[in-house]
Amino acid sequence: MKIEILYKKVLENISSEEELLGTSTLESIYEIRKLKALAHSLAEGGLFVDAQINEHGQIFIDKYEIWLNSNEWIRV
Repeated sequence: MKIEILYKKVLENISSEEELLGTSTLESIYEIRKLKALAHSLAEGGLFVDAQINEHGQIFIDKYEIWLNSNEWIRV
């Protein structure tokens, strides 16, 4: 399935620098992965993913090992 990541929603949900300073390294890396997935989606006009959607409408992106919230992506 091909999805497009909605950049405005992802940017709204990314933690601020101040918040990231108080998080673990793993949580910061997760935010970086989300930004990489967003850059990939913008550069390629979307990304292909397996249809792993949970009961909350979140989708898993294998390549970046992240979940996107239901309001952060659309099917194209």
